[in-house]
Amino acid sequence: MVKLTNFLTLLLLAATATLVSAQDPDEDQPREDRNRDDRPTRNNDRNNDRNNDRNERTGNRPGSSGSPSSQRLSNLGQCIAPKVRREFREMPDGEKQAYIDATLCLRDPRRNPSVLNIGSPSMYDDLVYVHAEGSRTMHNTASFLPWHRQFLGVFEYWLSSRCNYTAGIPYWDWSTDSQAPERSQILDQRWFGGNGRRGDRCITTGQYKDVEIAFPPERSSRCITREYNDNGNAGRLPSFPSYQAITEILELSQDSYDEFRVRLEQVPHNVVHTSIGGDMNAVRYSTNDPLFWLHHCNIDRLWAVWQVEHPEIANTFNGPLTRGSTDHGATSDDLMQFFNIYPDVAVRTALSTTGGDVMCYTYSNSIVPDSVQSRRVQSRSNHLSFAAWRASRDPHRSSAQFTPNEEEPESGYRGSPEDPRTPDTYDREDMYNLRHVPPIPTDFLRTMHYSDEQIADVRENEALYRDFIDYVNAAAGFISDNALEYIESASGYRSATADEAALRATLTKMLCKAANAVLRKFHVKLDKVVSIFDAIRDAVDDDDEEDDDQVPGRQTRLGGLRMIARPIANAYKMLL
Repeated sequence: MVKLTNFLTLLLLAATATLVSAQDPDEDQPREDRNRDDRPTRNNDRNNDRNNDRNERTGNRPGSSGSPSSQRLSNLGQCIAPKVRREFREMPDGEKQAYIDATLCLRDPRRNPSVLNIGSPSMYDDLVYVHAEGSRTMHNTASFLPWHRQFLGVFEYWLSSRCNYTAGIPYWDWSTDSQAPERSQILDQRWFGGNGRRGDRCITTGQYKDVEIAFPPERSSRCITREYNDNGNAGRLPSFPSYQAITEILELSQDSYDEFRVRLEQVPHNVVHTSIGGDMNAVRYSTNDPLFWLHHCNIDRLWAVWQVEHPEIANTFNGPLTRGSTDHGATSDDLMQFFNIYPDVAVRTALSTTGGDVMCYTYSNSIVPDSVQSRRVQSRSNHLSFAAWRASRDPHRSSAQFTPNEEEPESGYRGSPEDPRTPDTYDREDMYNLRHVPPIPTDFLRTMHYSDEQIADVRENEALYRDFIDYVNAAAGFISDNALEYIESASGYRSATADEAALRATLTKMLCKAANAVLRKFHVKLDKVVSIFDAIRDAVDDDDEEDDDQVPGRQTRLGGLRMIARPIANAYKMLL
């Protein structure tokens, strides 16, 4: 029976490939790919003539606030000496403090009063207002990444021009802390502080504990709020995506910008917001929390990494213009609105981090543990754990229907290279295995205007990532460098060298490719196959009701098809 089912599955896949290849090429190609300009944009002056024509149609004249060719905010001109944005822990303590001081300076209404006529106290509150106003057009849409990139650039420029901060803004590479995020140095009381207190959720530690916010105006509490999604686990954060999980997303996103944008926004971006909670969970006003900048700077860094790894599509742009839309008509000439803190500019101005004006920066290679007690860190032996893991998966079911490989840890359990189980997201005893990222709450996705179809896609991707983490845990000879045994035995962090970063990326990609060769068998997206074979079966059934002899050529066209369509379609239905 198993062999027969396998045979039918192979027939299904082979027949699908034949049918799809026979379709009209334009119909088979995703709409976003058809709308995409496949020629890489190599500079920010591309299509200026076309853009000027578009400005005339929309009433935006050169020099007006809505025109991409209008006067720039900074007059910085071309990018000659890019700043280097570094992971917060790469920075000397003096530079860390300088950054925090600059952000507090921008919040000071006496030193930096609002530049908008909206009743906002400070320039920092202007940024909160602009993010809230723009939220509906730059979350869950194609412009998610370029809008936030430009927004970060304005923030960085204001820190420099108004508060004398000379370095690049830092990012938080939360993959390093992914297995116990609440223990991160960044959330220490010396810097950004931790969870909010019970009741009003106000943060009471860190250098922002006395900050008063202005938005939303109807909120009674004026403090920065956090409310960890600890699920009753005493102030713990659920796990964040590991370096391996992020590399998997990079590896899976080979075809288009929007494919990558969706994967990055759906889980890594959203899970950090929902897990930290409070202001971060209220995405419109998440800019209240200073962690917003470190988080989004990291999201922008990951986009920059994807661009470097996919040069042929690095500067392309596609996807939906509005939230929940199936119309993927976005182009790089679309204007991004910044509500008078910066001219409304075309998407293409934010496709390069070194394109000029406020786009003049690069990223570091992130961090590595400064030293690790090697006697504590072991490698997995070449045991049969992966074979057992693979055998536990039924290759004829979607893993979205499969219960994750989580077990309640025994008292005092610390994991082992010989015991590749996947611990609970709040477990802190297992020192070797990676944890699953928690599902994004449905109410959050509804708030962000995800459609039912998009929510189903989120759940499918979450299931894929869970199986990927199970694979990583079971892979013989491999322990993630994000495992607690590495992180908690480190004496500190230092900047990763280019060679270290390249080697780490290469080895992890090899792991991802090996995993995907297996996981594709469990995560074949067959939505289109369902409709194809339903249509075939319907055609065959309809054909049975007609007299073949009355339709010339019908026996020739459908005779052989009838013989294979019913069993394959029926077998597929059984496999579901």
